[in-house]
Amino acid sequence: MSNIINIYSSDKRIIGQVDLETKSIQIDQKNQTQETLPQAYAIHFLISNFDTEIVKSGILRFNGLINLSLLIARQVIIQRGSAGSLKFQNQKHERLTDNEYITILTNHFLSRENFLQ
Repeated sequence: MSNIINIYSSDKRIIGQVDLETKSIQIDQKNQTQETLPQAYAIHFLISNFDTEIVKSGILRFNGLINLSLLIARQVIIQRGSAGSLKFQNQKHERLTDNEYITILTNHFLSRENFLQ
């Protein structure tokens, strides 16, 4: 995996970059969308929890790290940055609906709770 992950706009321009080595982000302030900043932080969250089964399964289920981080960013906007009460409690991943799955990941992200505890 590369140390730099690019975030693209719908017209394929780079609007953000996440540097995994330095744990930093760069955002194109002129062209960013409402989702860019939460997506960049969601990428860091997913990478720091990469060894957990829920994150690995989510990456497969939602067709990649970028797609999953974008879904989390969109859920952050829906929840207006507030963590809800639905959390991961050893549920069977395959029994969760897509919405439950994303909501659980988002709630852990917003509350800064890693899965490796």
